[in-house]
Amino acid sequence: MLCEKSLQKFFNPIDLLQMVKYFLILSTMFFLFSCHSYWMCDDKACSSGIAKLKSKECDVYEGEVKNSKPNGFGKQIHAGDACVKEESRGVPPGTIFEGIWGENKNGDTRLMGKATIFYPNGYKVNGTFLNDEIQDGPGSIKLPNHTVINGNWIKGNLCVGACDTGSGTSYFTDGFTFRMHQGNFKNTQYDGKGITQIEKTYYLETVFSYQLKKEGTFSNNVLIDGKVTCNKNFEKYCKHEFHMDSLIANYVKPNRNVQFVLE
Repeated sequence: MLCEKSLQKFFNPIDLLQMVKYFLILSTMFFLFSCHSYWMCDDKACSSGIAKLKSKECDVYEGEVKNSKPNGFGKQIHAGDACVKEESRGVPPGTIFEGIWGENKNGDTRLMGKATIFYPNGYKVNGTFLNDEIQDGPGSIKLPNHTVINGNWIKGNLCVGACDTGSGTSYFTDGFTFRMHQGNFKNTQYDGKGITQIEKTYYLETVFSYQLKKEGTFSNNVLIDGKVTCNKNFEKYCKHEFHMDSLIANYVKPNRNVQFVLE
């Protein structure tokens, strides 16, 4: 591990945690910045009105269009590996984006209003978007068991209670990861006693999920004293998550005291 003093010249440990957090949030929307640049029309007349468009990555859009681009209400289905030989360009294959589309000042098509994201693992996200990014304000997450959680979006996390500074529960999902944290917060970071429950979904040759639970004392979103529990059948994946979290924790509190447990 590099010397802490030399690291501080270049970045702050908290900045690193923020970067990791925002990477998770922005990865959900990454594909939108890469697949709106070119649309092909399946209909003869699609310059305006209702039409069906197809992107060069094989994503399909159906709905209102203007100048042969999504504009107005419509839905887009993410094709995943149908044309692009990589794991979904940051979005699970089969993800559906339904809502209001429009052009930004650069003429690029983006989500520009109320929208809902349907993930193939059963989660559904609802909120208001601007330039593809979910905005702070009212919204919801629907779980695979049909439970609907209503709250307020704060920096990409759905909050129930005082998730900015206080006690509450925050939720996050990007189709790959579902995360729920219940406990104490400080400046929207996990800080103090709490429990984090995580479900990870992988879209490889087969689709599978596993669960991970962290409980104890947190600092800047990282568990610094407590235990991490995971199911035995996915030990190598759980240990990978534990190892990555440990790397981040070394910047927060090098003498972290966390036990790894398989059940």
